[in-house]
Amino acid sequence: MPKRFYISDTHFGHKNIAQYKDKNRPFATSDEHDKSLIDAWNKAVSPKDTVYHLGDILSRKNSSLDILKKLNGKKILIMGNHETENIDEYRKYFDDCKAMLVEDDILFSHYPVHPSQLEFKQKFNVHGHMHKKIINDNRYINISAEHINFTPIEHKDLMKIIEQRRQALNKNHGI
Repeated sequence: MPKRFYISDTHFGHKNIAQYKDKNRPFATSDEHDKSLIDAWNKAVSPKDTVYHLGDILSRKNSSLDILKKLNGKKILIMGNHETENIDEYRKYFDDCKAMLVEDDILFSHYPVHPSQLEFKQKFNVHGHMHKKIINDNRYINISAEHINFTPIEHKDLMKIIEQRRQALNKNHGI
């Protein structure tokens, strides 16, 4: 049965990746970075699976989207700050492109949303954009590649995290 996965901030084609070697990304070259992420993606994701990419696929606008042909699975794009122009080019490689996705009480977006957005139906925000930084609030789940070992996280594993966070929130609010 096909599975669902999520990832953000792959930044394929980042020519200056070595400057982040000691901070966020343990790669000496752009080629090493890209190969490692492609290998991890394809090891986790089968051709029949679906991956929701929460933006910033490439590092720069002039990077080639052809790298997406090397990645297994059907791909859905939740657009990030690197996908602000030429959306028609992205549509050639993705089955769908959206600004955000809402499922049940989870809002999937590239940027973390304002806390007021999480006070009604959406109780959790799965996001990227912040790389290694986190928001100290159980409602926010950062799936930037650095937080998930540069490998798309499977839906069931993400739901386990959300359930743990839900229980913590309920405990803190006496529910």
